[in-house]
Amino acid sequence: MIFDADDSPSLRKDRFRWMGRYVQEHNPDMVVQVGDMFSFDSLCQIEPNDTLLGKAKPVFTDDIASGHEALREFDRGAGGWDGEKHVTLGNHEHRALSFTNRTPEIAGLLTENLDNLLMTHGWTYSPYGALYFVHVPLSRMGRPYGGEHVENRIGSLALEDTVYGHTHRAVDKTFTKTGANRSVRVISGGCSLEEGHIEPYVGHAVSGWSYNIADLVIDGGRIRRCTMVPMGDLAERYGD
Repeated sequence: MIFDADDSPSLRKDRFRWMGRYVQEHNPDMVVQVGDMFSFDSLCQIEPNDTLLGKAKPVFTDDIASGHEALREFDRGAGGWDGEKHVTLGNHEHRALSFTNRTPEIAGLLTENLDNLLMTHGWTYSPYGALYFVHVPLSRMGRPYGGEHVENRIGSLALEDTVYGHTHRAVDKTFTKTGANRSVRVISGGCSLEEGHIEPYVGHAVSGWSYNIADLVIDGGRIRRCTMVPMGDLAERYGD
């Protein structure tokens, strides 16, 4: 399980090779990436384009080229591994659709590039907010659940074990349900950025980010085992 990797043109790609090497060595049935594999800062609305920070945003073609480079590194690390690869699109990938919705003249252009990026490297994907292993469940307002204890809200509503991303903070918590020995397990591994990296938008706010991938065993629809593997451990084992 890969969490928010947030690739962008300014970040190194070797961590994708490390994750690929872990996959090649441990040979899982499948790899699931829980959204925000790419930052797509070129489409970010937070910084207006006429500001100094806005002018520093990459162009969309640079974001796409960076994504191809990152996934090539994953493929190089994974070697001949031929298991299933799936990504549940996160809010950052959703920027391509929301930007298109605001700019109908370019309908299909951004989303076609995203589709080609993933399919070229053999990744299937499911829509933002759709349950698979969810990037982060959506509220009634169609927005990602957030906040300091987001797992409590997810756990109170979930009917099955849930793996989510988006917050960049690690959680592994069990919530009891009514009935005989019923519960759901809610897990986030944090993010799969390089150990210690903090995105610029955090500024001086508190973060408490965790840097992991996760090795899950799923049996009968339940998470039987979850082992967090720190990104720092991957760097030590597979770094050149």
